[in-house]
Amino acid sequence: MTFSPSDVPILLVFGQSNAHGHAQPMPENERITSPLPNVWGLRQPENQSYDLLQPVWTHYTSDGTNLGEIQEHTLCLPNLFAKLWQKRCPPLPDLRIIRISVGAQGVTRSFMWNPDHPKVLIPGPLGTVDLALYPLACRVLQSVVRDLRNQGKTPRILALHWLGGEEETGVDPKELTGLTELYVRIFNGFFEAAGGSFPLRLYKILGKRRSAAQGEPPGNIDRINKTFEELTHLFPDTRLISAEDFPGWNPQDDQYGLFCGDGVHYTGAVQQWFAETAFGEILSHP
Repeated sequence: MTFSPSDVPILLVFGQSNAHGHAQPMPENERITSPLPNVWGLRQPENQSYDLLQPVWTHYTSDGTNLGEIQEHTLCLPNLFAKLWQKRCPPLPDLRIIRISVGAQGVTRSFMWNPDHPKVLIPGPLGTVDLALYPLACRVLQSVVRDLRNQGKTPRILALHWLGGEEETGVDPKELTGLTELYVRIFNGFFEAAGGSFPLRLYKILGKRRSAAQGEPPGNIDRINKTFEELTHLFPDTRLISAEDFPGWNPQDDQYGLFCGDGVHYTGAVQQWFAETAFGEILSHP
């Protein structure tokens, strides 16, 4: 992918716990504690607002840059992608990363990604945090794009990586009626806020053993993945990414060679593969 001098690449990572690498702490010597000179993020105190007018960018670190829940220094796609990008600067231009995720929050009923979730704002870690994530994301996108354009820059959203859907595996199947239409509403809202569409990367749900062990409705995972597949035909440049393509994938293993022991949260190695796959796509894109 080539960039003009006015281009500002932006990576979006939204969703729930796998979007921020829950329970996968970075080794201390791998944490991004010295701010990256060519990668920028949005810290909570200045930017976690439904009325955000002027985004405040700071050099990226692996703490404080999720506008959802507080869980710091984890092995996750955005942190690992930031490292990969920094290593290629220059010639790559400065990157902006927008991260918004809260664990155990889907898009249906009263979950925080539901567009009709009450507009409260209680920051904090999982168990304390309560946010209306959809309007927050829309406002942040709108403010970021407007601010960059006012500076004479051209925002280029590389992709939205949506690492979510796991929480819907346990809901009443009736709540999945209209799931595709709900996601269309959400993604169209993001596009409207950003002033145009951008690539979507959706991540296939694979934890069927855990789901069955917990007595969740057996058809839910297939229904969610069917929705994601339908979305690849409804929106341009939308792809379904599956960790079945990860080199360590092992369908005979209790954790499929993917999860950290709980059947749902990806290991740091898988998160690294996600980041490398996303980064490689950018480098190979014409």
